[in-house]
Amino acid sequence: SMNEYLKKHIIEKFFKLGKLISDSNERIFVKICGIKIKFPKRKILNNFVIIDNKLCPLKNIKDINIKFLGENNRVIIKKNSKLINCIMELGSNNVVEIGENCHIKDEAFLVTSNNCIIKIGNYTNLHGGMLSLRNKENTKIIIGNRCLFSSDVSFRTSDGHTIYDLKTKNLLNPDENIVVEDNVWIGHGVSILKNVHIVKNVVIGTESVVTKNLMTENSIYAGVPAQLIKSDIGWITQSPDKYINQGER
Repeated sequence: SMNEYLKKHIIEKFFKLGKLISDSNERIFVKICGIKIKFPKRKILNNFVIIDNKLCPLKNIKDINIKFLGENNRVIIKKNSKLINCIMELGSNNVVEIGENCHIKDEAFLVTSNNCIIKIGNYTNLHGGMLSLRNKENTKIIIGNRCLFSSDVSFRTSDGHTIYDLKTKNLLNPDENIVVEDNVWIGHGVSILKNVHIVKNVVIGTESVVTKNLMTENSIYAGVPAQLIKSDIGWITQSPDKYINQGER
């Protein structure tokens, strides 16, 4: 009948508006056309963004597009750090921590797995790259202080697909952490793959692919895969021309 149709239509509309109605943590009951409708408790997601020691609502964040896919995530950005046109996607129970005085532009933080950590030290600059923790839980990307990354630098703790031994069926490419120590300069288009540890004061040449640990400090690495090119070097952000003119040699 027409009355039954209208009753059903009204009830469907209220179910679609349930999220708007249920703003509290208590169950809400609404009676419509003689039918009692029960809306579930609103789920508390416990996702927080903390900027300069202050809790910051998502609606007040202008330069970072943060998408929480799950719950219990923490994004911590310490004082004097600037993030411009960045993207963050987080699963559940993840932490993204940016140290002090960092400058990060056009970077993608893809932490769609759970219980993962991205930690970036102080005075570190990133531009136009990607940090990806997408598959295995409990993986980490740790980046030290005073690092400088050029554009299109990617970090991947997973290959994304499985490679296994045909005889034993054992997994050959498990997901693993990535660690970069202090004062590392990474050139344009470098790929840092899983299970890599890079020691301090290292320079990595353009378009290199890092597949294993780089353990010689004060060295240049380059190539596919990255190999030791020269040791006993230092680097600073000053241009070569200014370095020569100031008589630093």
